[in-house]
Amino acid sequence: TKTFKLIPTCFRSHHLNFAYDSDRTLYIEGGQLIGWINTKQYDATGDAVASQGWCAPYFDTNGDGKIDPKVDQRIQGGTYSVQPSPKDGSVWAASPGFPGKLLRMVRGSNPPETCGFEAYNVPYKNPARPELKGYLPRGIDIDSNGVVWTALAGSSQLASFDRSKCKTLTGPTATGDHCPEGWTLSPFPGPN
Repeated sequence: TKTFKLIPTCFRSHHLNFAYDSDRTLYIEGGQLIGWINTKQYDATGDAVASQGWCAPYFDTNGDGKIDPKVDQRIQGGTYSVQPSPKDGSVWAASPGFPGKLLRMVRGSNPPETCGFEAYNVPYKNPARPELKGYLPRGIDIDSNGVVWTALAGSSQLASFDRSKCKTLTGPTATGDHCPEGWTLSPFPGPN
C-alpha cells in the first residue's frame, strides 16, 4: 500500500519476528518481556491498544496455570532476540548474561495471566554435564524440528538446544539448570 504507520506500544521494542499464524502476529523482544502485535487485527481496526499484548517471564511456581506476581517467581534477566517456533507456535528468546538462558513462552488463552514460561540455562559447571561450559547467548533461530540455535558470544561457540531431549519441562525442579541434556555446544574454529 506504500504506507508506513507507527504503532505505539506499551513496551520497549527491539528485535522482532512474525509468527506462523493466521493473525500475522509480530513478536517483539521488549527488554524484560516478550510483546506482540496482532497485525491482522490492527489492519482491520486501527486499534493499537486492543491489538497488542505482552508477558513478563515468570515460573508458574504453584502450578495453577496462572501467573500471579505475588506468588510466582520472576525469571531474572532480560530478553534479546525473539523467535516463534514453526513447530508448535511457542515463542523463544535469548536471555544474555552469565551463563545466560533461553526462555520459552506459550501465551495461553488469557495473556498475560496465562503466559507460561520455561527457562533453560546455558550449561556452565552443571554437575550433570560438567564437560559443557558456555555462556552469553545472543541471536537465536529455530529450525523446522523445533531445535533452537544460538551463538554463545562469550564462550565462542555455536549452541543448539533440543527441548525434546529434556526429562523435566515444568514443576518445582524446572528452575533453569534442569535440562543440560538438551544442549549441544560446538566451538567456532580459530582464535576466540
